[in-house]
Amino acid sequence: MYHASDIIGGGDVVVKLQYITGTITSLEHEYNVLRQLGDTIGIPLVHWFGWEDNYDALVLDHLGQSLESVFKTYQYSFSRNTIVLIGYQLVSISYIACTDSNNFTRSAASSTFTQNTSFIAT
Repeated sequence: MYHASDIIGGGDVVVKLQYITGTITSLEHEYNVLRQLGDTIGIPLVHWFGWEDNYDALVLDHLGQSLESVFKTYQYSFSRNTIVLIGYQLVSISYIACTDSNNFTRSAASSTFTQNTSFIAT
């Protein structure tokens, strides 16, 4: 992942690159899932997906720190309230994904989700 600036619309974006080894890459799958989730809170807006040379490229909004990074900042400890709020967001996203798609299989890795730190208290 690379942090970049959108020179047309302004703002921060993330560029993900993946070497193309087969017919459908995990980055293409991620693009399809993000497109299905659409305007869900906490899900980045996709600006562009395509390929360049032998790489798939995905450009999306940069939402902030990853959940893993925030967890490290708070010395690997969240309050119960924070854990409940994170769980609620994950369940909500999963519910939206399952109702919008019959084959939602995206993993819920901590580096995938970003977090608004305003509600985090240890």
